[in-house]
Amino acid sequence: LARRPAILATAGALALVTLAGLLLRLPALPPPAALACGIRGPVLTDYWNAKSLRLFSGGDIAAIPVTPSGDPYWWMDTRARWRDAAPGAILTERLDTDANRTTYGVPDRLVPCGTGQLGYYDDPGRLGAVLASRPEAILP
Repeated sequence: LARRPAILATAGALALVTLAGLLLRLPALPPPAALACGIRGPVLTDYWNAKSLRLFSGGDIAAIPVTPSGDPYWWMDTRARWRDAAPGAILTERLDTDANRTTYGVPDRLVPCGTGQLGYYDDPGRLGAVLASRPEAILP
């Protein structure tokens, strides 16, 4: 019975925050430019593209986050997403192109995509094997 005022106060505060959010109508995030690139199958990309591509594609694009140098980037993600993946491309935006070419090899073809390029590899097993052999990075 003594906790009832605290519960009512918390419920009231949540209602005010919800109402404020509805009234302010915060702007929606724009979809990533890479969404229009026709990405098919798993793709390696930086953390921010991985999250936004998965979100805005409704999960249809299996974007796997990697560090700028291509190491698996496990941050608020599941290790299974990159451990069992067979990516066929790398989205170069915000990645170190030279480091990734050293790690994964030169792509078989490059296609402009957003502010970067999609580097396609004809043998997706090659990218997956290299990715699985890389040390995982856990960065803040």
